[in-house]
Amino acid sequence: MIKNYAPQKVIYTLYKTNPSDEEVYKSVLNNKKIKIVTMFGERFSKNLTDSLHKIGVEVFVHTINDPQKAKEYLSEGADGIYSDYY
Repeated sequence: MIKNYAPQKVIYTLYKTNPSDEEVYKSVLNNKKIKIVTMFGERFSKNLTDSLHKIGVEVFVHTINDPQKAKEYLSEGADGIYSDYY
């Protein structure tokens, strides 16, 4: 029933889950509506990010309140940062 009301583009957040990079990739690959994956900085993976970019999916990192850390994630391929302040 929920699929009838689901948006056309889905954000997959890894909050409170701990799937492997391979599990995330397969989940996204099998659900074409997923266009963004979000994760904590500690969970960020350049390899996963690179793989997701190849299939047109963006990666956002949260919650990063240190501007230098934000720059590091962005330089490693993150498409965006969630922050409380910036």
